[in-house]
Amino acid sequence: MNKEDQLPEIIYRKLERSDIEKYHEIRLKCLQEHPNSFGSTYEEEIKKEKFKFDEFIAREDAESFMLGAFKKEECIGICGFIREEGKRTQHRGHLVQIYVKKQYQAKGIGSELISRTIMEAFNEEGLEQILLGVITENEQANRVYERLGFKEYGRIKEFLKLEDKYLDKRMMIRYKER
Repeated sequence: MNKEDQLPEIIYRKLERSDIEKYHEIRLKCLQEHPNSFGSTYEEEIKKEKFKFDEFIAREDAESFMLGAFKKEECIGICGFIREEGKRTQHRGHLVQIYVKKQYQAKGIGSELISRTIMEAFNEEGLEQILLGVITENEQANRVYERLGFKEYGRIKEFLKLEDKYLDKRMMIRYKER
């Protein structure tokens, strides 16, 4: 990445109650642009009054949150984290809904968003593992996750069914450094 490709004016922060509309906009955009990368579809989500993360964002939850990348007031990228709630599983959580708007891709914003989400999550007491799932055909995302320290621990064959085509999901994990 060249220095001129970096965008120093990007602000990274947790989404707040006032950002819910911006979150909906970018969530729908990612489903339109990359329909084969997510389990939900644009058609399913557009019908919903509330999205999965609305509750976490509205109550500004510390353990399950959505981090955003902003250029001025525009939300240009998102990365979600959901911590497991069970007594025996709360040592882990999941990265979800990772997306950067097309015109801002390949500038390091996605990697930075994921890195900051990882740091924020591992700051929570007792969190030891972060898991994620990625479609195997999404080579760029797979490379980013590997570069950020995620290791494959399994695959789910035929995870998504698109008409007459199946896509596999790669399961990855990163442990907190001790």
